[in-house]
Amino acid sequence: MSEIKKIEKELQEIERRAKKAEVIAGSGDWRYNIKTGKITLSEGCALIYGLDEVNIDISEIDKIFKQSDLNFLKEKMDKAILSGEKIEEEFKIKAVPVSIQCETMLKVINQFMTIVYVKVL
Repeated sequence: MSEIKKIEKELQEIERRAKKAEVIAGSGDWRYNIKTGKITLSEGCALIYGLDEVNIDISEIDKIFKQSDLNFLKEKMDKAILSGEKIEEEFKIKAVPVSIQCETMLKVINQFMTIVYVKVL
């Protein structure tokens, strides 16, 4: 086995373990592509939000967040996009079977808005 193949295999194992740890910890992350309007959720994040799919359009964000927090979230996202600064906020999300509260950290990197973590409070 070549050294590159060995490293690739080790990286795949690290990624598999990280995904498993994320689900066990009840945390996750999501990434918003500003140019395409697409959101990619980690498996852990999709579980927190009670979604089957890990790729959604920004127009479907109302599947995740309560209406009462949706405008506030959009304002924070716009601010993060314009300023490039990290913003930490708490939002109420829709979850199955009950609504829970989570803490979200927004950080804009290049054309992506990366949700650094989502943690259930």
